[in-house]
Amino acid sequence: MKQVSKELAEAFQSLYRGRTDVWGSVEGLCNKEAVTPEHYIRHLLGDTSLGIYPLLNDGTCHWAAIDIC
Repeated sequence: MKQVSKELAEAFQSLYRGRTDVWGSVEGLCNKEAVTPEHYIRHLLGDTSLGIYPLLNDGTCHWAAIDIC
């Protein structure tokens, strides 16, 4: 059985930090709830998608990604 520690999830949350009040899903929905380490754990296990909004409310951004097909 695959396992992801809370410490690893928190490391990813720190590295890919973004807005903490919303997160996106593969269905294109904006889930208006706090992003928690549990969201990252489920994502890293492959159980669910997790879309992070990198642009913060103050207009700053700590990372960016592009998808080239």
